[in-house]
Amino acid sequence: GSGSVKYGDGANAGVISITTDKKNSNYLKAYLGNNTSKDGAASFGYGNDYIIANAYVDYNSTDGSIKDNRGNSDENNIRNMNFSVVFTPIEELELSLSRTYSNMTTNYARPISLKQYNEDPNRTSGFNKQYFSSYVTTAGTRYDFNQNFFIDATFSDEDKTSKFGTSPDTQYDYKSFASTFNYRSDIFKGTAGIDGFKGDRFNFTSSFGTPENTTSKNNLAMFTFIEINPINDLTFSAGARKEKVEYKYEPQGGADLKQKDRLSAYDFGVNYSLTENQSIFANYNRGFQAPDINRFFSFGGFNGFIEPAKVNNYTVGYNNFQENNKLKIALFRTNLKNEIYYYDTGNPMTSYNTNIDKSHKYGLEVYDKFLITEKLFTSLN
Repeated sequence: GSGSVKYGDGANAGVISITTDKKNSNYLKAYLGNNTSKDGAASFGYGNDYIIANAYVDYNSTDGSIKDNRGNSDENNIRNMNFSVVFTPIEELELSLSRTYSNMTTNYARPISLKQYNEDPNRTSGFNKQYFSSYVTTAGTRYDFNQNFFIDATFSDEDKTSKFGTSPDTQYDYKSFASTFNYRSDIFKGTAGIDGFKGDRFNFTSSFGTPENTTSKNNLAMFTFIEINPINDLTFSAGARKEKVEYKYEPQGGADLKQKDRLSAYDFGVNYSLTENQSIFANYNRGFQAPDINRFFSFGGFNGFIEPAKVNNYTVGYNNFQENNKLKIALFRTNLKNEIYYYDTGNPMTSYNTNIDKSHKYGLEVYDKFLITEKLFTSLN
Protein backbone atom coordinates (compact mmCIF):
# COMPACT_ATOMS: atom_id res chain seq x y z
CA GLY A 1 0.00 0.00 0.00
CA SER A 2 0.87 3.68 -0.19
CA GLY A 3 2.41 3.66 3.32
CA SER A 4 5.20 1.23 2.48
CA VAL A 5 7.82 3.97 1.90
CA LYS A 6 7.27 5.72 5.24
CA TYR A 7 6.44 2.65 7.36
CA GLY A 8 8.30 -0.10 5.51
CA ASP A 9 8.15 -3.67 6.78
CA GLY A 10 4.56 -4.96 6.91
CA ALA A 11 2.96 -1.94 5.20
CA ASN A 12 2.63 -3.78 1.87
CA ALA A 13 -1.18 -3.74 2.01
CA GLY A 14 -1.54 -0.15 3.23
CA VAL A 15 -1.54 1.70 6.55
CA ILE A 16 -4.36 2.70 8.89
CA SER A 17 -3.37 5.92 10.69
CA ILE A 18 -5.32 6.74 13.87
CA THR A 19 -4.91 10.20 15.41
CA THR A 20 -6.46 10.75 18.83
CA ASP A 21 -6.99 13.87 20.90
CA LYS A 22 -4.00 14.75 23.05
CA LYS A 23 -6.22 15.20 26.09
CA ASN A 24 -8.51 12.40 27.31
CA SER A 25 -12.17 12.96 28.05
CA ASN A 26 -13.20 12.55 31.70
CA TYR A 27 -15.69 9.76 32.28
CA LEU A 28 -16.57 6.61 34.21
CA LYS A 29 -18.59 3.76 32.75
CA ALA A 30 -19.64 0.24 33.70
CA TYR A 31 -21.98 -2.53 32.60
CA LEU A 32 -23.14 -6.00 33.62
CA GLY A 33 -24.37 -8.81 31.38
CA ASN A 34 -25.29 -12.46 31.29
CA ASN A 35 -22.71 -15.16 32.12
CA THR A 36 -21.48 -12.78 34.85
CA SER A 37 -20.05 -10.46 32.20
CA LYS A 38 -18.83 -7.16 33.56
CA ASP A 39 -16.90 -4.21 32.24
CA GLY A 40 -15.64 -0.96 33.71
CA ALA A 41 -13.55 1.93 32.44
CA ALA A 42 -12.22 5.19 33.85
CA SER A 43 -10.65 7.99 31.80
CA PHE A 44 -9.11 11.20 33.13
CA GLY A 45 -7.42 14.08 31.36
CA TYR A 46 -5.93 17.40 32.45
CA GLY A 47 -4.39 20.09 30.30
CA ASN A 48 -3.08 23.67 30.33
CA ASP A 49 -0.71 25.70 28.15
CA TYR A 50 2.33 23.65 29.18
CA ILE A 51 1.28 20.13 30.14
CA ILE A 52 -1.31 17.49 29.27
CA ALA A 53 -1.66 14.46 31.56
CA ASN A 54 -3.87 11.44 30.87
CA ALA A 55 -4.81 8.23 32.64
CA TYR A 56 -7.01 5.38 31.43
CA VAL A 57 -7.97 2.03 33.01
CA ASP A 58 -10.42 -0.63 31.86
CA TYR A 59 -11.36 -4.16 32.92
CA ASN A 60 -13.52 -6.76 31.18
CA SER A 61 -14.37 -10.30 32.28
CA THR A 62 -16.95 -13.04 31.74
CA ASP A 63 -17.57 -16.52 33.12
CA GLY A 64 -18.22 -17.70 29.56
CA SER A 65 -21.02 -19.76 28.00
CA ILE A 66 -19.24 -23.02 27.07
CA LYS A 67 -18.58 -25.74 29.68
CA ASP A 68 -16.83 -29.11 29.83
CA ASN A 69 -17.84 -32.22 31.79
CA ARG A 70 -15.82 -31.09 34.85
CA GLY A 71 -17.70 -27.81 35.12
CA ASN A 72 -14.92 -25.60 33.72
CA SER A 73 -15.94 -22.79 31.36
CA ASP A 74 -14.42 -20.47 28.75
CA GLU A 75 -13.98 -17.67 31.26
CA ASN A 76 -11.67 -14.81 30.33
CA ASN A 77 -10.55 -11.40 31.54
CA ILE A 78 -8.77 -8.42 30.03
CA ARG A 79 -7.15 -5.49 31.85
CA ASN A 80 -5.60 -2.39 30.22
CA MET A 81 -3.94 0.71 31.70
CA ASN A 82 -2.34 3.74 30.10
CA PHE A 83 -0.63 6.82 31.53
CA SER A 84 0.80 9.61 29.40
CA VAL A 85 2.25 13.11 29.72
CA VAL A 86 2.86 15.73 27.01
CA PHE A 87 5.05 18.67 28.04
CA THR A 88 5.48 21.85 25.96
CA PRO A 89 8.11 24.00 27.73
CA ILE A 90 8.26 26.42 24.77
CA GLU A 91 5.99 26.84 21.76
CA GLU A 92 8.44 25.14 19.37
CA LEU A 93 9.22 22.06 21.51
CA GLU A 94 7.02 19.12 22.53
CA LEU A 95 8.08 16.21 24.76
CA SER A 96 5.96 13.13 25.44
CA LEU A 97 6.14 10.02 27.61
CA SER A 98 3.64 7.16 27.99
CA ARG A 99 3.36 3.79 29.67
CA THR A 100 0.82 1.13 28.59
CA TYR A 101 0.02 -2.19 30.27
CA SER A 102 -2.21 -4.99 28.95
CA ASN A 103 -3.01 -8.31 30.60
CA MET A 104 -5.24 -11.05 29.16
CA THR A 105 -6.26 -14.55 30.24
CA THR A 106 -8.36 -16.55 27.78
CA ASN A 107 -9.72 -20.10 27.78
CA TYR A 108 -10.22 -21.50 24.27
CA ALA A 109 -12.73 -24.34 23.87
CA ARG A 110 -11.30 -27.44 22.21
CA PRO A 111 -12.84 -28.64 18.93
CA ILE A 112 -15.87 -30.94 18.90
CA SER A 113 -17.52 -32.99 16.17
CA LEU A 114 -20.53 -31.82 14.17
CA LYS A 115 -22.67 -34.39 15.97
CA GLN A 116 -21.58 -33.07 19.37
CA TYR A 117 -22.23 -29.50 18.25
CA ASN A 118 -25.75 -30.34 17.09
CA GLU A 119 -26.46 -32.04 20.41
CA ASP A 120 -25.12 -29.16 22.53
CA PRO A 121 -23.15 -26.24 21.02
CA ASN A 122 -22.19 -25.01 24.52
CA ARG A 123 -20.38 -28.21 25.52
CA THR A 124 -16.71 -29.07 24.90
CA SER A 125 -14.18 -31.72 25.89
CA GLY A 126 -11.86 -29.23 27.57
CA PHE A 127 -10.02 -25.92 27.28
CA ASN A 128 -6.65 -24.53 26.27
CA LYS A 129 -5.62 -21.59 28.42
CA GLN A 130 -3.51 -18.66 27.25
CA TYR A 131 -1.96 -15.90 29.32
CA PHE A 132 -0.61 -12.76 27.66
CA SER A 133 0.87 -9.55 29.06
CA SER A 134 2.53 -6.50 27.51
CA TYR A 135 4.33 -3.46 28.94
CA VAL A 136 5.11 -0.64 26.50
CA THR A 137 7.07 2.53 27.27
CA THR A 138 7.16 5.24 24.59
CA ALA A 139 9.04 8.54 24.54
CA GLY A 140 8.86 11.17 21.82
CA THR A 141 9.87 14.69 20.89
CA ARG A 142 9.10 17.24 18.18
CA TYR A 143 10.80 20.54 17.42
CA ASP A 144 9.44 23.16 14.97
CA PHE A 145 12.21 25.39 13.57
CA ASN A 146 9.63 27.51 11.74
CA GLN A 147 6.22 27.12 10.12
CA ASN A 148 7.73 25.05 7.29
CA PHE A 149 10.35 22.80 8.88
CA PHE A 150 10.17 20.41 11.85
CA ILE A 151 11.81 17.22 13.11
CA ASP A 152 10.40 14.48 15.33
CA ALA A 153 11.58 11.27 16.95
CA THR A 154 10.05 8.44 18.97
CA PHE A 155 11.45 5.49 20.91
CA SER A 156 9.46 2.49 22.13
CA ASP A 157 10.34 -0.44 24.41
CA GLU A 158 7.96 -3.40 24.78
CA ASP A 159 8.23 -6.45 27.03
CA LYS A 160 5.76 -9.26 26.29
CA THR A 161 5.02 -12.65 27.83
CA SER A 162 2.86 -15.37 26.30
CA LYS A 163 2.04 -18.70 27.92
CA PHE A 164 -0.16 -21.29 26.21
CA GLY A 165 -1.52 -24.25 28.15
CA THR A 166 1.07 -25.96 30.34
CA SER A 167 4.01 -24.93 28.15
CA PRO A 168 6.72 -22.64 29.58
CA ASP A 169 6.66 -18.90 28.95
CA THR A 170 7.67 -17.37 25.65
CA GLN A 171 9.10 -13.90 26.29
CA TYR A 172 9.69 -11.02 23.89
CA ASP A 173 11.79 -7.87 24.06
CA TYR A 174 11.03 -5.32 21.31
CA LYS A 175 12.76 -1.97 20.86
CA SER A 176 12.07 0.47 18.01
CA PHE A 177 12.81 4.05 17.02
CA ALA A 178 11.67 6.41 14.26
CA SER A 179 12.90 9.86 13.28
CA THR A 180 11.82 12.18 10.46
CA PHE A 181 12.85 15.52 8.97
CA ASN A 182 9.88 17.34 7.45
CA TYR A 183 9.39 20.35 5.19
CA ARG A 184 6.00 21.80 4.21
CA SER A 185 5.04 24.61 1.82
CA ASP A 186 2.14 25.38 -0.54
CA ILE A 187 3.71 23.62 -3.53
CA PHE A 188 6.18 21.18 -1.98
CA LYS A 189 6.17 18.68 0.88
CA GLY A 190 9.12 16.49 1.75
CA THR A 191 9.95 13.93 4.44
CA ALA A 192 13.16 11.99 5.07
CA GLY A 193 13.65 9.56 7.89
CA ILE A 194 15.59 6.81 9.62
CA ASP A 195 13.95 4.08 11.68
CA GLY A 196 14.85 0.75 13.20
CA PHE A 197 13.59 -2.25 15.15
CA LYS A 198 15.28 -4.85 17.37
CA GLY A 199 13.20 -7.81 18.50
CA ASP A 200 14.15 -10.92 20.51
CA ARG A 201 12.05 -13.99 21.26
CA PHE A 202 13.15 -16.24 24.15
CA ASN A 203 11.87 -19.83 24.33
CA PHE A 204 12.15 -21.55 27.70
CA THR A 205 12.04 -25.27 28.54
CA SER A 206 10.96 -24.49 32.09
CA SER A 207 9.74 -21.55 34.13
CA PHE A 208 13.31 -20.97 35.35
CA GLY A 209 16.77 -20.92 33.83
CA THR A 210 18.20 -19.77 30.53
CA PRO A 211 16.28 -19.80 27.23
CA GLU A 212 16.34 -23.00 25.17
CA ASN A 213 16.74 -20.78 22.13
CA THR A 214 16.74 -17.10 21.20
CA THR A 215 15.50 -15.76 17.86
CA SER A 216 16.12 -12.15 16.85
CA LYS A 217 15.01 -9.79 14.10
CA ASN A 218 16.79 -6.48 13.44
CA ASN A 219 15.61 -3.82 10.97
CA LEU A 220 17.35 -0.61 9.89
CA ALA A 221 15.92 1.66 7.19
CA MET A 222 16.20 5.02 5.44
CA PHE A 223 13.49 6.64 3.33
CA THR A 224 12.43 9.83 1.58
CA PHE A 225 9.07 10.97 0.22
CA ILE A 226 8.07 14.11 -1.69
CA GLU A 227 4.81 15.64 -2.89
CA ILE A 228 4.67 18.43 -5.49
CA ASN A 229 1.76 20.66 -6.57
CA PRO A 230 2.95 22.39 -9.79
CA ILE A 231 -0.59 23.72 -10.32
CA ASN A 232 -3.62 23.82 -8.05
CA ASP A 233 -5.35 20.86 -9.71
CA LEU A 234 -2.37 18.51 -10.06
CA THR A 235 -0.33 16.63 -7.46
CA PHE A 236 2.65 14.32 -8.01
CA SER A 237 4.14 12.11 -5.28
CA ALA A 238 7.18 9.87 -5.17
CA GLY A 239 9.20 8.06 -2.55
CA ALA A 240 11.80 5.37 -1.96
CA ARG A 241 12.91 3.25 0.99
CA LYS A 242 15.87 0.94 1.61
CA GLU A 243 15.71 -1.50 4.52
CA LYS A 244 18.06 -4.13 5.89
CA VAL A 245 16.59 -7.05 7.85
CA GLU A 246 18.70 -9.56 9.75
CA TYR A 247 17.55 -12.75 11.49
CA LYS A 248 19.44 -14.96 13.92
CA TYR A 249 18.43 -18.22 15.59
CA GLU A 250 20.60 -19.23 18.58
CA PRO A 251 19.82 -22.63 20.11
CA GLN A 252 21.51 -23.79 23.32
CA GLY A 253 22.79 -26.83 21.48
CA GLY A 254 23.74 -26.72 17.80
CA ALA A 255 24.93 -24.11 15.34
CA ASP A 256 23.47 -20.63 15.00
CA LEU A 257 21.41 -19.87 11.89
CA LYS A 258 21.38 -16.49 10.13
CA GLN A 259 19.54 -14.79 7.29
CA LYS A 260 20.00 -11.29 5.80
CA ASP A 261 17.70 -9.47 3.40
CA ARG A 262 17.99 -6.08 1.72
CA LEU A 263 14.57 -4.82 0.70
CA SER A 264 13.23 -1.83 -1.25
CA ALA A 265 9.96 0.06 -1.40
CA TYR A 266 8.86 2.64 -3.99
CA ASP A 267 5.81 4.79 -4.48
CA PHE A 268 4.73 6.94 -7.47
CA GLY A 269 1.37 8.65 -7.69
CA VAL A 270 -0.58 11.35 -9.48
CA ASN A 271 -3.87 13.02 -8.57
CA TYR A 272 -5.80 15.40 -10.83
CA SER A 273 -8.83 17.43 -9.71
CA LEU A 274 -11.53 17.50 -12.38
CA THR A 275 -13.68 19.91 -10.40
CA GLU A 276 -13.78 21.20 -6.84
CA ASN A 277 -15.46 17.93 -5.76
CA GLN A 278 -14.14 15.35 -8.23
CA SER A 279 -10.69 13.88 -8.85
CA ILE A 280 -8.97 10.96 -10.55
CA PHE A 281 -5.79 9.26 -9.41
CA ALA A 282 -3.25 6.58 -10.32
CA ASN A 283 -0.59 4.94 -8.17
CA TYR A 284 2.19 2.38 -8.40
CA ASN A 285 3.58 1.04 -5.17
CA ARG A 286 6.13 -1.59 -4.25
CA GLY A 287 6.15 -2.90 -0.69
CA PHE A 288 7.38 -5.86 1.33
CA GLN A 289 6.70 -7.92 4.43
CA ALA A 290 9.59 -9.52 6.28
CA PRO A 291 8.19 -12.34 8.44
CA ASP A 292 7.89 -11.69 12.15
CA ILE A 293 9.73 -14.01 14.53
CA ASN A 294 6.67 -16.13 15.37
CA ARG A 295 6.32 -17.24 11.73
CA PHE A 296 9.35 -19.49 12.17
CA PHE A 297 7.77 -21.59 14.92
CA SER A 298 5.03 -24.20 15.19
CA PHE A 299 4.05 -25.39 18.66
CA GLY A 300 7.34 -24.04 19.98
CA GLY A 301 9.52 -25.85 17.44
CA PHE A 302 11.73 -23.93 15.01
CA ASN A 303 10.79 -24.63 11.38
CA GLY A 304 13.48 -22.58 9.65
CA PHE A 305 13.51 -19.14 8.06
CA ILE A 306 11.12 -18.15 5.27
CA GLU A 307 11.50 -15.49 2.59
CA PRO A 308 10.12 -11.93 2.78
CA ALA A 309 7.06 -11.25 0.63
CA LYS A 310 7.43 -8.64 -2.13
CA VAL A 311 4.39 -6.85 -3.51
CA ASN A 312 3.70 -4.66 -6.56
CA ASN A 313 0.43 -2.69 -6.37
CA TYR A 314 -1.26 -0.88 -9.29
CA THR A 315 -4.29 1.32 -8.62
CA VAL A 316 -6.46 3.77 -10.60
CA GLY A 317 -9.50 5.45 -9.14
CA TYR A 318 -12.09 8.20 -8.95
CA ASN A 319 -13.24 10.37 -5.99
CA ASN A 320 -16.42 12.41 -5.70
CA PHE A 321 -16.87 14.35 -2.45
CA GLN A 322 -20.12 16.26 -2.05
CA GLU A 323 -21.50 18.01 1.02
CA ASN A 324 -23.68 15.03 1.95
CA ASN A 325 -22.06 12.19 -0.01
CA LYS A 326 -18.57 10.72 -0.30
CA LEU A 327 -17.87 8.29 -3.18
CA LYS A 328 -14.61 6.40 -3.85
CA ILE A 329 -14.02 3.92 -6.68
CA ALA A 330 -10.71 2.08 -7.16
CA LEU A 331 -9.58 -0.60 -9.59
CA PHE A 332 -6.49 -2.49 -8.40
CA ARG A 333 -4.15 -5.37 -9.14
CA THR A 334 -1.52 -6.79 -6.81
CA ASN A 335 1.33 -9.08 -7.88
CA LEU A 336 3.07 -10.95 -5.06
CA LYS A 337 6.29 -12.89 -4.86
CA ASN A 338 6.88 -15.22 -1.90
CA GLU A 339 3.52 -14.46 -0.30
CA ILE A 340 3.57 -15.69 3.30
CA TYR A 341 0.82 -18.11 4.25
CA TYR A 342 0.01 -20.82 6.80
CA TYR A 343 0.08 -24.33 5.35
CA ASP A 344 -2.52 -26.42 7.17
CA THR A 345 -1.73 -30.14 7.03
CA GLY A 346 -4.84 -30.96 9.07
CA ASN A 347 -2.70 -31.47 12.15
CA PRO A 348 -1.64 -28.36 14.12
CA MET A 349 1.49 -30.18 15.29
CA THR A 350 2.81 -30.44 11.72
CA SER A 351 1.28 -27.29 10.11
CA TYR A 352 3.68 -24.44 9.38
CA ASN A 353 4.25 -21.06 7.70
CA THR A 354 5.82 -20.99 4.26
CA ASN A 355 5.88 -19.05 0.95
CA ILE A 356 3.85 -19.12 -2.25
CA ASP A 357 6.26 -18.50 -5.15
CA LYS A 358 3.91 -16.26 -7.15
CA SER A 359 0.35 -15.06 -6.66
CA HIS A 360 -1.86 -12.13 -7.61
CA LYS A 361 -5.03 -10.39 -6.54
CA TYR A 362 -7.26 -7.92 -8.38
CA GLY A 363 -10.61 -6.28 -7.89
CA LEU A 364 -12.87 -3.26 -7.84
CA GLU A 365 -13.51 -1.41 -4.59
CA VAL A 366 -16.50 0.91 -4.17
CA TYR A 367 -17.14 2.98 -1.05
CA ASP A 368 -20.04 5.39 -0.60
CA LYS A 369 -21.07 7.29 2.52
CA PHE A 370 -24.32 9.26 2.48
CA LEU A 371 -25.25 11.74 5.21
CA ILE A 372 -28.97 11.55 5.94
CA THR A 373 -28.69 14.13 8.72
CA GLU A 374 -25.73 15.65 10.58
CA LYS A 375 -25.77 12.72 13.00
CA LEU A 376 -27.15 9.92 10.82
CA PHE A 377 -25.48 8.33 7.80
CA THR A 378 -25.50 5.16 5.73
CA SER A 379 -22.51 3.59 3.95
CA LEU A 380 -21.78 0.95 1.32
CA ASN A 381 -18.45 -0.84 0.91
